[in-house]
Amino acid sequence: FQEDHVFGQETDALRKHRHVKADLIKEIMERRGWTAQDALFTDDSERHITPARKVCQVLHVSGHGLTFAEMDEILKWGQRAAAVSGSAGAALGLVGASGGSTA
Repeated sequence: FQEDHVFGQETDALRKHRHVKADLIKEIMERRGWTAQDALFTDDSERHITPARKVCQVLHVSGHGLTFAEMDEILKWGQRAAAVSGSAGAALGLVGASGGSTA
């Protein structure tokens, strides 16, 4: 990920949204003109996944890194999105409290 596309727990951007990842995702999507179909959020925490379902596509992962099946699902999602839009899109990362990266 590009450095300015990664938002960790201690970043001002996430603190501004009271650590509600869905709110940060929504702000980023609005700023970039993305629809719910343009963004995929992955996280291992249901407390972050549930509100994000109202904002974008989600993939609830098992945690402690991604499994091969989860990585394959993300790749397939990206390929479908690229086929529809004609673009690979831009990747954003949110770093969870456990230090695991979510995109």
